[in-house]
Amino acid sequence: MYATGESWASWKKDYKFGTLAYVPSGDLRSTVDRLRDEHDPISANISMAHITLTQPFAKAPSNEELRAIQSIVNSMNTIEIAVGPFTTSPNRRLIWLDISPKQSILDLREKLHETALFRTDLPLTKGFIPHMTISEGGREPEEVSAINSKLNAQFTPWTTSFASVAWIIPDENFTFKEYRSFDLK
Repeated sequence: MYATGESWASWKKDYKFGTLAYVPSGDLRSTVDRLRDEHDPISANISMAHITLTQPFAKAPSNEELRAIQSIVNSMNTIEIAVGPFTTSPNRRLIWLDISPKQSILDLREKLHETALFRTDLPLTKGFIPHMTISEGGREPEEVSAINSKLNAQFTPWTTSFASVAWIIPDENFTFKEYRSFDLK
């Protein structure tokens, strides 16, 4: 079930046991996957369109720990979210789809992190901004700004239901696959 990760870069090894994410479906997923492939094929090969929810698991979760995760996730109501507009990171190097409302997602993230099952010692545990990445690939801020403007002219924001959380785990090639889902109520 878990890759050995022997050939992975050090930072990738933190993700051996996977992480929890929202993975969209339908037109939203196919559109975002296509945009990721066009604007950042390296990241697109690593993962499907998603909103990262937690830091990676610190170890392989037990069945009891998975039941605790299901209980937490199931205690939350389905969240209607707006995906978009496109925006850039504060350093103007990344392009992502903004997500709102953020607080419900952050509340779920905090409850899951309180289980101590996740690597909350890693960067970006605090100050996390829920988003759906389009490109994180080393462009100059001017190019990022131009791509961002073009995407916002082409697309209007989507509305979708955040109704489940996916446990995504990387394979030996460090490509994440959906392993299991947990439903919100």
